[in-house]
Amino acid sequence: MKRTEMLCKNYEFERVFRKGKYYNSKYLTIYVRPRLDDRLLLGVTVSKHVKGSVRRNQVKRWLREVYRSSEDDLCSGYEIVMFGRLRPELMDFHKIQRAWYKLIKDADIYCPKTAKNSHGKG
Repeated sequence: MKRTEMLCKNYEFERVFRKGKYYNSKYLTIYVRPRLDDRLLLGVTVSKHVKGSVRRNQVKRWLREVYRSSEDDLCSGYEIVMFGRLRPELMDFHKIQRAWYKLIKDADIYCPKTAKNSHGKG
């Protein structure tokens, strides 16, 4: 079940940039800001240094897919902004995914569910 809401407004991004902590890697930067409730909010942005809207949108799709694949392993109660940094020719999906897992562990928002049993027995 999808539990993440998207950040859409400029002021929402600015709030996370100003009041959140950031974590860098070669390919990706994430900004993390704790919330008082259990909602999980995500914003995705790509630097204008990634030339061409087609390329920027490709990187944004990669970032959303990396997030989607690990959504169940994240702690709730955070606002997260993913910021793609380099040209897509220099990165690929797997490099971004490795950088993402390293950053969420550094940010201490990685909470894997150990007992994933959605099918009841009995």
